Amino acid sequence: MSNLSTRAEARYLSWVEQDGSNLRHVPPSFANYGAIARLAMADKRHDGLRHVPTDREDYGELAKLAVAGRMKHVLASVPTDHADYAEIAIKAMEGHGGLSPGVLECVPVNHKDFGTIALHAIKRNGWALTHVPIHRPDYGALARLAVANVGAVLKDVPCWREDYAAIARAALGRCGGLLKYVPKDSASYGELAKLAIQTTPSAIAEMDKDHADYGKLVLLAIHAYPGAIMYVSKHCANYTKLARLATRMDAGALAYISADIPGYDKIACLAVRKHGSCALCQIPKNQPVYDELRALVVFNGEEPMESEDDDEDGDEDDDDDDGEQKSRALRVVSDELFDAKEAMPEQTYVHLSNALKRAHEQI
Repeated sequence: MSNLSTRAEARYLSWVEQDGSNLRHVPPSFANYGAIARLAMADKRHDGLRHVPTDREDYGELAKLAVAGRMKHVLASVPTDHADYAEIAIKAMEGHGGLSPGVLECVPVNHKDFGTIALHAIKRNGWALTHVPIHRPDYGALARLAVANVGAVLKDVPCWREDYAAIARAALGRCGGLLKYVPKDSASYGELAKLAIQTTPSAIAEMDKDHADYGKLVLLAIHAYPGAIMYVSKHCANYTKLARLATRMDAGALAYISADIPGYDKIACLAVRKHGSCALCQIPKNQPVYDELRALVVFNGEEPMESEDDDEDGDEDDDDDDGEQKSRALRVVSDELFDAKEAMPEQTYVHLSNALKRAHEQI
């Protein structure tokens, strides 16, 4: 290579290293054009590809270097009828730039390889489904992949499609909370809601409360996760029954039950009997029944756990002597024994009453 050519090459390399679009100043016939062009393609700030003649043998190689990790405008400059177009487009899906769902927007939907390119785009980012025509034969398969990748894409899937339920199941089987994107008038709403709640019991919060299956699915949610009672309105039919079920299964569920509902004291009492101090700490100290239930916990030999939201009340209850606490507990047991008198043999009632009397005398 002559000194003149060497100096020219050095100048060209310097230009494209600073700005890839300076490739426009390099004659395509220059001896080392390919090497200079590759350096220009490495510049991710500027688009040098649009200055490369598309009939060059190495155009496909240069285009792949240019689109990798770039935004969609670089792919837009690639001729869609180029023999390597599909490979170039798939390469554009790689790297950080490939995460943009808009990259697929550059690909003509009637391109023979659109399905293959769309598949790669959706694997990178489920939102690319928004650029797939809904009437394509492969839309269903692509949609199932998309919603499994990014569940929120479900909101853009037409619910009138025959395969809507199958697409929705792909999303709800991974995250039940996506039920919020399922139209309430969908023919398969009940079935999909059940799957959502089986996947994520708290999805009951997203369910249409007027749906015929709501009551049944509330039970399903609470059996799977008692804390789901927090998502059930206290105005719901059978709320008290549901609250009783939740607290029987988990003491922590008592924290989500409003103390102003009818029968709260009875629910609290049942919870403390079953879970002891774990349930007691969920009961507000200003509840009339609190002191009696605390005494019952002490009588059963447990150390009461205080509710965290009442710290400012101090330790007034802790100052009660053990004798007084046990006396109150015995009164609670005595009252309950009296209420159950009619349902037990008289001999059993007398035996238990005498046992309570002896226990009281020992305090």
